[in-house]
Amino acid sequence: MKIYVSTIIEYENKFLLVKEMKKHCYGKWNLPSGHVEENEYIFNAAIREVKEETNLDVELKGLISVYNNMFEENFCISFVFASKIDKYNEIKFDEDEIKEVNWYSFEEIRNMSANLRDSEYIINVIEKYINNDIKPLDTIIIR
Repeated sequence: MKIYVSTIIEYENKFLLVKEMKKHCYGKWNLPSGHVEENEYIFNAAIREVKEETNLDVELKGLISVYNNMFEENFCISFVFASKIDKYNEIKFDEDEIKEVNWYSFEEIRNMSANLRDSEYIINVIEKYINNDIKPLDTIIIR
């Protein structure tokens, strides 16, 4: 079983999405996401993935959701975090992994569902964020 993290980043009423280069989801928009590496704390993984995919420094604000689902033919657990930009760096990305990065309003995201990696998931977690359905980070106990 793999563990993944995704992070919602809002700035001026728009949400950051990344267009992926991976073969199985090429050209699809997604939240900044990735897997937790061996011996890595989940919070650190979320912050690292955002930095790798966007060059932004974020601070995690809370937990949006935990999903247990089938992903790439394996069961996985996905943690979705709310964040705020801690330091607004110039957006840069590894062109081998990310094709494009852009900001979209929630309405624009809803209208581009065919171009989202998993539209139901992305729209659902952003709705939770908008409705302030955010759990405190200490919901997850790190020891």
